[in-house]
This record gives sequence, C-alpha cells and structure tokens, in this order.
Amino acid sequence: NIERLDIRENFLSDDGISTLAEIIETGTGIRRISVVKNPFQNTGALALLKAVMKNHNVFQVDISDDTFKCREIRYECALNKGGRRLLFEENPISIWPLVLERIN
Repeated sequence: NIERLDIRENFLSDDGISTLAEIIETGTGIRRISVVKNPFQNTGALALLKAVMKNHNVFQVDISDDTFKCREIRYECALNKGGRRLLFEENPISIWPLVLERIN
C-alpha cells in the first residue's frame, strides 16, 4: 500500500488533480498527500475535498494555497485524524470519548 503520495511541483491542473482525487477516494492505504506548487484551481480543490471526505484514512494534505476550499480540506483531514473513520464502525457511540480526546 502507498501511505504517502508526494506529487508536488508536477504542473497538475484541475483535470490532473480531479483524476488523482478519484484514485484517492478508493486508495485506503493513502494517509498523506502533498500537492504543493501545482497550478490547480477551485475545481481541483473541490475534487480533492470530496476525496478526503470519502477516504477517512487521509489525515494530511500539504497544499500551498490558503483559499477557502484548501482550508476545508485541512479541516476534513483534521476530522479524519481525530477518528472520523471510527464513526462508521459497528458501535460508534462508545468511541466518542476517544475521538474527542484525540481532537484536543
């Protein structure tokens, strides 16, 4: 499994990031992604955001912009790191104390 995907400075546009996002959605082993210094815009950022929301294993996306979508991506990664994926298991209520502890 690939845990870290470093594709910074690869001239990826919205189309390239969107294609990557499709792979990230199902790549359960991927934990960290770096897309720093790629010229994608809102469309690519939105695709990446959706991928991080679907793949709860991704907990870090290095991204060079500070747009609203990029801040949302960082927020979703923080939720994943805090244990969001645990909420989709059999008995999610019993894990809330652990989740809250990890977020803080």
